[in-house]
Amino acid sequence: MDIIEISLLFSVVLPLICIAAMVKVCKGIRACYSHPEYNDIFERGKKAADGFKVAAFFLFVLPPIIVLLLLLLMGASPRSHDQSGVSGVMFIFGIFGSIGLFVPFLVSLFGYNYLFLAKDNRIAGLILAIPFLPVVFSIAFAFVAGDFSIGILVLSIFSLHIISWIVMQCLLVWKRKSFDAC
Repeated sequence: MDIIEISLLFSVVLPLICIAAMVKVCKGIRACYSHPEYNDIFERGKKAADGFKVAAFFLFVLPPIIVLLLLLLMGASPRSHDQSGVSGVMFIFGIFGSIGLFVPFLVSLFGYNYLFLAKDNRIAGLILAIPFLPVVFSIAFAFVAGDFSIGILVLSIFSLHIISWIVMQCLLVWKRKSFDAC
């Protein structure tokens, strides 16, 4: 398998791993707050996580939409009829890559409801980090499978995600101190 086939495989498998990990981590938390007497606490936790959900939208949904629009424009241009088929491969890779980033957004919508209901900061940090796993694996894969320049290119593309993840982690710890669920 070459790097394109492995990348396409990662863009399909990694979101599925995100879904399974988020369901597994949130299962115990969801069970604790499923009783009617905890409805108020659960709603406060969901409301407190709204900012994190908005940030996930801007990180995981807007870039794929922009990439898809650019690829559609590239495919519709008169110069796009190349004989080598590179534009077709880029279009397919763009679609799978966009899906690979959209699924973590859906996972974050579900899991971020439990950010402020987790027992400790470690579990809340894990919930926050799960949607970012495809990005981290993509960067690691670029360094391992490609050469150093490809790794730096992928790191620069996803640097906004990494920086946002670090900032969101710091904000989560800070906001969890003022939120008392129990």
